Order: sequence, then C-alpha cells, then structure tokens
Amino acid sequence: MTAIAAYVQQTAATTYFATRLYATGWTAATSGDKDSALIMATITIDSLPYKGQKVTPGARPAFPRYIPLARGGYYLVEDDDDLLAAACCEEALELVVNGASKRSVLQNQGVTSFTIDNLSEAFTSRSEVPRLTSMRARLLLHQYLAHGVPIV
Repeated sequence: MTAIAAYVQQTAATTYFATRLYATGWTAATSGDKDSALIMATITIDSLPYKGQKVTPGARPAFPRYIPLARGGYYLVEDDDDLLAAACCEEALELVVNGASKRSVLQNQGVTSFTIDNLSEAFTSRSEVPRLTSMRARLLLHQYLAHGVPIV
C-alpha cells in the first residue's frame, strides 16, 4: 500500500493554527495524532464529489479542474493550494478535537437518535456521500462541491 501524502505537513499546519483562535486542541495533540489527522483530512477532501472533472484524470489533488458553465463550455479552476491547505487544517483540527467523541461515533454508526434519562438527541441521517466534519472546511470548499447533477 502506498503511503498517502497530506496536503499540509505538520509544520505548516502549526504555522496556520498559530494565527487562528480556538486552536488549542491542535497544540495539545500529539505529533502522531496531528500527522494522522492531516492524512485523514486529505483522504476525506479527495473523496468529496466536486463539480466538473480533473484536468489530469486520476491525479491528486482534486484540482486543477474543468468546471462546466451553464451555457456551455468550461472554465478552469487552477490549483488553489491556500484553500486546500486551510480546508485540510480545519478538517484535521476537527478530527483531533471531536473525531472520537461519543456523538460522532454514534453518527458514524448510523444512529439517528438516543435518550439517556430525560436527555434526548436526534441526528440528521447521514448520506453515503463523504462529508467533512468541519464547518469551516465545508465553507472553504463549498463553491467547488457538486450539489446535484445538471439536467441536460
């Protein structure tokens, strides 16, 4: 099995989080957990359904891409290393902080609601489409994600 290279190395992620509020979860994590989180974030980002097609099919990362225009033709989205790096860092932080929380474990197991004494919580059902756990990462990549199929 080939080792997966993360979009961001740990030193660059640490630099990114040095200027971000509420990133203490990153500084508290072990070096191994940081590396694992960056690789897991990269795998998730690569597996998302993006608009258009890769300029070089089968290549990593997901960019550059040709994205179809509504009236025909395509526009080229170049590599956006800063955007991918920020999304990868944000997803890695979320994984380090909340990746093994009881709530996320239940959601990943397909549980839609649970009750303990007088406390109950309901989750929205998860689709089979991969998704990011970090809201910030989702916002960063939102413009490139496929949210449906074009009607021809």
